[in-house]
Amino acid sequence: MTMDGFIFPVPFAGLLAVIAAMALWYLWLGCRCEALGKELKRLEDEKAELTKRCLNEEYKWARMKSPESIDRALARHGIVMIWPRSEQIVRLTKADLEFWGPEGIAKHSRAPRRSAELAMHD
Repeated sequence: MTMDGFIFPVPFAGLLAVIAAMALWYLWLGCRCEALGKELKRLEDEKAELTKRCLNEEYKWARMKSPESIDRALARHGIVMIWPRSEQIVRLTKADLEFWGPEGIAKHSRAPRRSAELAMHD
């Protein structure tokens, strides 16, 4: 029995298959790293933009809540406000806050609730 043809060693074929698989894995890993790098860059740019917008909004909010801005807004809407009378003021101590908590203070306030509403509409 004679064999005519090319004999390819099986261990060498296995080694080539492993090397090919590792090369494909290396290419996949490189592409994945590049994609993650691009995503990271995009997210960093987005974070910088959002930080800039947040600072801008904080600046606008600080300007809007200034006493002069509030006075202008009240005048623009025709709202006249005065300072509350002494009987309309409820003074709380730190002990009151710790004992009652915010909800309890509103419920058990010594001043009638109606007087607080009148102070806003006088």
